[in-house]
Amino acid sequence: MPVLALALRHPLAYVGAMGSRRTHDERRKRLREAGVSATQLARLAAPIGLDLGGPTPEETAVSVAAQIVAGRWGGTGRPRVIVAQYCKGHVVRGLRRFVEASGRQPEAGRPVLEVAYRTLRPLW
Repeated sequence: MPVLALALRHPLAYVGAMGSRRTHDERRKRLREAGVSATQLARLAAPIGLDLGGPTPEETAVSVAAQIVAGRWGGTGRPRVIVAQYCKGHVVRGLRRFVEASGRQPEAGRPVLEVAYRTLRPLW
């Protein structure tokens, strides 16, 4: 416990602890009693790792590594297909606004992306 309290008081990129949710609740209580602030305690990743569904120690290690990488680069931990669908919606809406602002209108059956490309191409 003293090591976790010390780690949470320093600006480390990742602090995690293994254990069940019940163990984590007890750990949080003891850390609060040791003077760890709520803000510091919120940085504690526990139980550690992303939920990959793997029960083996090796799969747990992969899930922890994935959580560290996600934290480092701002990843969500969600499947990329879901993130891509979300981003695609934003990109299409942005392109649609761009096309509307340019004064061009998408022709029937032509995707917004093609109209945006034709609008931007002369600028290259």
